[in-house]
Amino acid sequence: MTDEPSRLRIVTFEALCALLARESEMSANLIHPELPISELDLDSISIVLVLYDLEDELGVRIPFETQPQGLETVGDLYQLVIQTATSIIGNPQGK
Repeated sequence: MTDEPSRLRIVTFEALCALLARESEMSANLIHPELPISELDLDSISIVLVLYDLEDELGVRIPFETQPQGLETVGDLYQLVIQTATSIIGNPQGK
């Protein structure tokens, strides 16, 4: 896990779908931005684990205070990842 922009991996929607598919056992091609997270049959603990997996696998640190409130759809989760990555790139020292 890193906060360095030079080591930040590209976060694609497809990568997020692959991770969610692995955690939920739903086919990645059935996962789309409008899909409610509730339809993935992931409880709140599983969502937090998915966020930790995102940190590890994609090199994005997601601040604990943003989890998992307000995450209703897969698109919401993806936007959280993108916003986090953007803030890291714009503020690499976390200042």
